[in-house]
Amino acid sequence: MKREGLRRLELWLPVDHPLWRYPSGTRARTAVTMLDAGMLSVQILARLEERMDRLAEQIAGLAERIIRIEEALKQGSGIGKGVGDDSKVMPDPGAWLDAWG
Repeated sequence: MKREGLRRLELWLPVDHPLWRYPSGTRARTAVTMLDAGMLSVQILARLEERMDRLAEQIAGLAERIIRIEEALKQGSGIGKGVGDDSKVMPDPGAWLDAWG
């Protein structure tokens, strides 16, 4: 029997595959649903991996900016000086602005 717009797929499944738990007559439709869900899951996972890669790049960029800010603060803000040290150090405005990207 030819069905318009459809092609047949023959596959072998282990005897303990969950699909065999479905009643005869519903297995083909259930298998199609499972295949569609699996293919959709693969697409969703690929998009999630792409988003995670972009987030990792953004986090790395933020980490670099934090390092530059910390270095600028150490160079010009007096961080690390003893308590009660009255010397006043003015940060370099250019270095400060460069640290913010």
